Amino acid sequence: MNRISSLSRFLLFLMAAVILLLPLTAASASSGDLNGDGLFDNQDLEDFRAWLVNEDVWIQEELADLDGDGRIAASDLVLLKSYLAQGITPEDGVITVSQVVYGQSTNGRDLVCTVIEPERYNRTVLAVFGIHGFEGLYDRDGQALADAADALIDHYAEAVTMHYCRLLVVSCANPDGLLDGTSADGFGRCNAKGIDIEMDFDAAYVRRKMGTRNYTPFVFSSNESKALRDLYNQYAPDIVLDFHGWSCQSLGDAPLADIFTDEMGIFHDANFSDKYHGWFTNWTHKQGAASLRVEFPEGEVPTETFFSAMDRIVTDTDLTSTGRYDKDPRFDTFDEIV
Repeated sequence: MNRISSLSRFLLFLMAAVILLLPLTAASASSGDLNGDGLFDNQDLEDFRAWLVNEDVWIQEELADLDGDGRIAASDLVLLKSYLAQGITPEDGVITVSQVVYGQSTNGRDLVCTVIEPERYNRTVLAVFGIHGFEGLYDRDGQALADAADALIDHYAEAVTMHYCRLLVVSCANPDGLLDGTSADGFGRCNAKGIDIEMDFDAAYVRRKMGTRNYTPFVFSSNESKALRDLYNQYAPDIVLDFHGWSCQSLGDAPLADIFTDEMGIFHDANFSDKYHGWFTNWTHKQGAASLRVEFPEGEVPTETFFSAMDRIVTDTDLTSTGRYDKDPRFDTFDEIV
């Protein structure tokens, strides 16, 4: 009888401890980086205090109800100060890592996107690798890009916080070209039908000639480009990055390009213009996403500096476009264009 009583007392104690810990856990999961600078520090406290007395200060209001009572008040400020004093770090909730099949390649392979998603996020980054199986330096050098993508997934899979950012990673957008292809001038760089997927994204794009390569795609004429389009429309990313090799330069939106210049020494060649009709990132740029096409340095992806650049992309809330453009209605009927 005494043994049963002891066990009962222990279970009651354990249940009480769990109940007492639950409010702190739930509150701390919502706390943290209120001013969006990527840090949880005294500046968040000062900005929150100023916001509460109606000073002209911006905070992420959706994160400010720390005690979960449905309103933002001085009690939340007290809780925030307590977290700082205890050294409790900000959390954006449970981070899940999952894979989604977003389409099928021409030869019937699954097209896979890895989704690294915190419970609470306020922006989405899409990173695409391996749209060319052959980049032209050596046979199947697109594998180096796929390996860099997998390393990036591993880098964030164990993250304690994603700074309220959801990250989508397509490790290989052209698996047929990488695995079955034979040439940097046709199938290999292109998909199994000889279509350069990267340049299959715009109604104004009709024909492009590069050396011995001739491309005559219609708009979204490949399984792979249609699938990337649908993936973009499903997740509506705020930032799109398309990684290639090996000319050590970038094309697209300057604020993104500056990060890769700072961290990796990658030269920003140009902003987007009408001359880039058909390009994947030019199309996503027109849809309203901050977009950049990145060419890594010759023959390698320097992981440490690459991760540093991506960490800045993930943590910097100022990189997203100020407002999503109105989508051109032509993009809704592209499948009907011949």
